[in-house]
Amino acid sequence: MDKTDSFMHLVEQDIEKRRGRDHPLWDFWINDHRTAVKRISHQLHFVRKYLPNSSGMRCLELGCGTGPASISLALDGNKVCGVDYKWGDPGLGLKLAKVRAKEHGVSIDFIQGNGYRLPFKDDVFNFIFCNQVIEHVENKDKFINEMYRVLRQDGIAYISLPNMLWYKEGHCGLLFAGLLPHDICKKYVKLRGGIRKENEWDVWHTNYWSFTRLLKRTDLRYLQTLMITLSINILKRKK
Repeated sequence: MDKTDSFMHLVEQDIEKRRGRDHPLWDFWINDHRTAVKRISHQLHFVRKYLPNSSGMRCLELGCGTGPASISLALDGNKVCGVDYKWGDPGLGLKLAKVRAKEHGVSIDFIQGNGYRLPFKDDVFNFIFCNQVIEHVENKDKFINEMYRVLRQDGIAYISLPNMLWYKEGHCGLLFAGLLPHDICKKYVKLRGGIRKENEWDVWHTNYWSFTRLLKRTDLRYLQTLMITLSINILKRKK
Protein backbone atom coordinates (compact mmCIF):
# COMPACT_ATOMS: atom_id res chain seq x y z
CA MET A 1 0.00 0.00 0.00
CA ASP A 2 1.25 3.48 -0.91
CA LYS A 3 2.19 5.53 2.15
CA THR A 4 -0.28 8.23 1.13
CA ASP A 5 -3.07 5.63 1.33
CA SER A 6 -2.02 4.29 4.75
CA PHE A 7 -4.36 4.50 7.70
CA MET A 8 -2.23 6.90 9.75
CA HIS A 9 -1.60 9.22 6.80
CA LEU A 10 -5.33 9.48 6.11
CA VAL A 11 -6.04 10.11 9.81
CA GLU A 12 -3.48 12.91 9.96
CA GLN A 13 -4.92 14.46 6.80
CA ASP A 14 -8.43 14.46 8.25
CA ILE A 15 -7.51 15.85 11.67
CA GLU A 16 -5.35 18.54 10.07
CA LYS A 17 -8.24 19.53 7.80
CA ARG A 18 -10.84 19.67 10.58
CA ARG A 19 -8.81 20.89 13.55
CA GLY A 20 -5.33 21.94 12.34
CA ARG A 21 -1.89 20.65 13.34
CA ASP A 22 -1.60 23.41 15.93
CA HIS A 23 -4.64 22.13 17.85
CA PRO A 24 -3.63 21.52 21.51
CA LEU A 25 -4.87 17.91 21.31
CA TRP A 26 -3.05 17.01 18.06
CA ASP A 27 -0.41 14.75 19.65
CA PHE A 28 -3.02 13.08 21.86
CA TRP A 29 -5.27 12.24 18.90
CA ILE A 30 -2.44 10.92 16.72
CA ASN A 31 -1.04 8.69 19.45
CA ASP A 32 -4.54 7.49 20.32
CA HIS A 33 -5.12 6.28 16.75
CA ARG A 34 -1.65 4.81 16.40
CA THR A 35 -1.94 2.64 19.52
CA ALA A 36 -5.68 1.89 19.47
CA VAL A 37 -5.72 -1.76 18.29
CA LYS A 38 -3.07 -2.81 20.83
CA ARG A 39 -4.75 -0.84 23.61
CA ILE A 40 -8.21 -2.23 22.87
CA SER A 41 -6.85 -5.77 22.72
CA HIS A 42 -5.61 -5.26 26.27
CA GLN A 43 -9.05 -3.99 27.35
CA LEU A 44 -10.67 -7.08 25.83
CA HIS A 45 -8.51 -9.18 28.16
CA PHE A 46 -10.87 -8.23 31.00
CA VAL A 47 -13.91 -9.70 29.26
CA ARG A 48 -12.57 -12.81 27.50
CA LYS A 49 -13.01 -15.04 30.55
CA TYR A 50 -16.77 -14.34 30.47
CA LEU A 51 -17.24 -15.12 26.78
CA PRO A 52 -18.57 -18.57 25.82
CA ASN A 53 -16.01 -18.87 23.02
CA SER A 54 -12.86 -17.06 22.02
CA SER A 55 -13.78 -17.33 18.34
CA GLY A 56 -16.77 -18.01 16.10
CA MET A 57 -19.02 -15.44 17.78
CA ARG A 58 -21.14 -12.73 16.19
CA CYS A 59 -19.76 -9.49 17.58
CA LEU A 60 -20.78 -5.85 17.32
CA GLU A 61 -18.56 -2.85 17.94
CA LEU A 62 -21.03 -0.05 18.60
CA GLY A 63 -19.54 3.36 17.95
CA CYS A 64 -16.65 1.71 16.13
CA GLY A 65 -14.95 4.86 14.86
CA THR A 66 -11.97 3.56 12.91
CA GLY A 67 -12.60 -0.02 14.08
CA PRO A 68 -9.87 -0.99 16.59
CA ALA A 69 -12.01 -3.42 18.60
CA SER A 70 -13.59 -4.82 15.44
CA ILE A 71 -10.12 -5.65 14.17
CA SER A 72 -9.00 -7.20 17.45
CA LEU A 73 -12.13 -9.37 17.60
CA ALA A 74 -11.80 -10.37 13.92
CA LEU A 75 -8.16 -11.37 14.51
CA ASP A 76 -9.51 -13.79 17.14
CA GLY A 77 -11.66 -15.46 14.46
CA ASN A 78 -15.03 -13.85 15.13
CA LYS A 79 -17.62 -12.55 12.65
CA VAL A 80 -17.67 -8.82 13.37
CA CYS A 81 -19.81 -5.84 12.44
CA GLY A 82 -18.78 -2.27 13.26
CA VAL A 83 -21.37 0.52 13.41
CA ASP A 84 -20.78 4.24 13.70
CA TYR A 85 -22.95 7.27 13.16
CA LYS A 86 -20.25 9.53 11.77
CA TRP A 87 -16.56 10.27 12.12
CA GLY A 88 -15.18 13.40 10.49
CA ASP A 89 -16.49 13.97 6.98
CA PRO A 90 -19.50 11.84 5.95
CA GLY A 91 -18.34 8.32 5.15
CA LEU A 92 -14.72 8.98 6.11
CA GLY A 93 -14.85 6.97 9.34
CA LEU A 94 -15.96 3.85 7.47
CA LYS A 95 -13.27 4.41 4.84
CA LEU A 96 -10.61 4.66 7.52
CA ALA A 97 -11.94 1.56 9.28
CA LYS A 98 -11.82 -0.42 6.04
CA VAL A 99 -8.26 0.73 5.33
CA ARG A 100 -7.19 -0.23 8.83
CA ALA A 101 -8.88 -3.65 8.57
CA LYS A 102 -7.15 -4.29 5.24
CA GLU A 103 -3.77 -3.42 6.78
CA HIS A 104 -4.46 -6.06 9.46
CA GLY A 105 -5.67 -8.64 6.94
CA VAL A 106 -9.21 -9.10 8.29
CA SER A 107 -12.71 -8.83 6.77
CA ILE A 108 -15.29 -6.82 8.73
CA ASP A 109 -18.75 -5.42 7.91
CA PHE A 110 -18.64 -1.71 8.63
CA ILE A 111 -22.01 0.04 8.57
CA GLN A 112 -22.94 3.69 9.01
CA GLY A 113 -25.89 3.65 11.38
CA ASN A 114 -27.65 5.30 14.29
CA GLY A 115 -27.28 3.79 17.76
CA TYR A 116 -30.89 4.74 18.48
CA ARG A 117 -32.12 2.59 15.54
CA LEU A 118 -29.71 -0.23 14.82
CA PRO A 119 -30.30 -2.02 11.48
CA PHE A 120 -30.47 -5.50 13.00
CA LYS A 121 -33.12 -7.94 14.13
CA ASP A 122 -33.55 -8.79 17.82
CA ASP A 123 -31.15 -11.15 19.60
CA VAL A 124 -28.37 -11.12 16.99
CA PHE A 125 -25.02 -10.70 18.75
CA ASN A 126 -23.15 -12.88 21.25
CA PHE A 127 -20.96 -9.94 22.26
CA ILE A 128 -21.27 -6.15 22.03
CA PHE A 129 -18.29 -3.88 22.61
CA CYS A 130 -19.01 -0.20 23.28
CA ASN A 131 -15.91 1.70 24.32
CA GLN A 132 -16.11 5.34 25.45
CA VAL A 133 -19.15 6.05 23.31
CA ILE A 134 -22.02 6.50 25.73
CA GLU A 135 -20.65 9.79 27.08
CA HIS A 136 -21.16 11.19 23.55
CA VAL A 137 -24.83 10.16 23.55
CA GLU A 138 -27.50 12.51 24.87
CA ASN A 139 -30.37 9.98 25.08
CA LYS A 140 -28.54 7.27 26.97
CA ASP A 141 -31.70 5.39 27.89
CA LYS A 142 -32.72 4.90 24.26
CA PHE A 143 -29.16 3.93 23.33
CA ILE A 144 -28.90 1.27 26.06
CA ASN A 145 -32.32 -0.18 25.21
CA GLU A 146 -31.37 -0.57 21.55
CA MET A 147 -28.11 -2.26 22.49
CA TYR A 148 -30.05 -4.62 24.73
CA ARG A 149 -32.50 -5.42 21.92
CA VAL A 150 -29.83 -6.75 19.53
CA LEU A 151 -27.88 -8.66 22.22
CA ARG A 152 -28.68 -12.35 22.38
CA GLN A 153 -30.14 -13.88 25.49
CA ASP A 154 -27.18 -14.87 27.65
CA GLY A 155 -25.04 -12.45 25.60
CA ILE A 156 -22.21 -10.34 27.01
CA ALA A 157 -21.78 -6.57 26.69
CA TYR A 158 -18.69 -4.51 27.43
CA ILE A 159 -19.51 -0.86 28.07
CA SER A 160 -16.84 1.57 29.17
CA LEU A 161 -17.23 5.23 29.96
CA PRO A 162 -15.00 7.83 31.56
CA ASN A 163 -14.75 7.74 35.32
CA MET A 164 -15.98 11.27 35.95
CA LEU A 165 -14.47 11.17 39.46
CA TRP A 166 -10.97 10.72 38.01
CA TYR A 167 -8.89 13.84 38.56
CA LYS A 168 -8.13 14.39 34.86
CA GLU A 169 -10.85 14.45 32.20
CA GLY A 170 -9.83 12.07 29.41
CA HIS A 171 -11.07 14.02 26.39
CA CYS A 172 -9.36 17.31 27.18
CA GLY A 173 -6.82 16.47 29.90
CA LEU A 174 -8.09 19.21 32.24
CA LEU A 175 -8.29 18.72 35.98
CA PHE A 176 -11.74 17.81 37.34
CA ALA A 177 -13.56 18.89 34.16
CA GLY A 178 -15.61 15.67 34.30
CA LEU A 179 -17.35 16.86 37.46
CA LEU A 180 -18.81 19.93 35.76
CA PRO A 181 -22.27 20.12 34.12
CA HIS A 182 -22.10 19.89 30.34
CA ASP A 183 -22.76 23.57 29.56
CA ILE A 184 -20.24 24.80 32.11
CA CYS A 185 -17.68 22.18 31.13
CA LYS A 186 -17.64 23.15 27.46
CA LYS A 187 -17.03 26.80 28.39
CA TYR A 188 -14.20 25.77 30.74
CA VAL A 189 -12.59 23.54 28.10
CA LYS A 190 -12.83 26.31 25.48
CA LEU A 191 -11.38 28.85 27.92
CA ARG A 192 -8.40 26.57 28.60
CA GLY A 193 -7.76 25.97 24.90
CA GLY A 194 -8.94 22.35 24.76
CA ILE A 195 -11.43 23.21 21.99
CA ARG A 196 -11.83 26.18 19.69
CA LYS A 197 -15.62 26.19 19.48
CA GLU A 198 -18.10 25.17 22.15
CA ASN A 199 -19.99 22.93 19.71
CA GLU A 200 -16.86 20.73 19.46
CA TRP A 201 -17.58 19.51 23.00
CA ASP A 202 -19.96 16.55 22.60
CA VAL A 203 -19.40 14.95 26.01
CA TRP A 204 -22.22 14.31 28.50
CA HIS A 205 -20.69 12.62 31.53
CA THR A 206 -22.57 10.17 33.71
CA ASN A 207 -21.58 8.50 36.95
CA TYR A 208 -21.76 4.87 38.06
CA TRP A 209 -25.06 5.32 39.91
CA SER A 210 -26.80 7.02 36.99
CA PHE A 211 -25.51 4.32 34.66
CA THR A 212 -26.83 1.62 36.99
CA ARG A 213 -30.29 3.24 36.93
CA LEU A 214 -30.23 3.05 33.12
CA LEU A 215 -29.58 -0.68 33.28
CA LYS A 216 -32.55 -1.33 35.56
CA ARG A 217 -34.88 -0.93 32.57
CA THR A 218 -33.27 -4.04 31.07
CA ASP A 219 -32.27 -7.39 32.54
CA LEU A 220 -28.57 -6.71 32.04
CA ARG A 221 -26.64 -7.51 35.18
CA TYR A 222 -23.11 -6.74 36.25
CA LEU A 223 -20.45 -9.44 35.99
CA GLN A 224 -17.57 -7.12 36.76
CA THR A 225 -16.89 -3.41 37.17
CA LEU A 226 -13.46 -1.81 37.16
CA MET A 227 -13.07 1.82 38.22
CA ILE A 228 -9.80 3.33 37.06
CA THR A 229 -9.45 6.18 34.55
CA LEU A 230 -12.39 4.43 32.90
CA SER A 231 -15.45 2.80 34.38
CA ILE A 232 -15.35 -0.60 32.66
CA ASN A 233 -18.60 -2.53 32.96
CA ILE A 234 -18.95 -6.14 31.85
CA LEU A 235 -22.62 -7.08 31.66
CA LYS A 236 -24.64 -10.20 30.89
CA ARG A 237 -28.15 -10.52 29.54
CA LYS A 238 -30.17 -13.07 31.46
CA LYS A 239 -31.55 -16.11 29.69
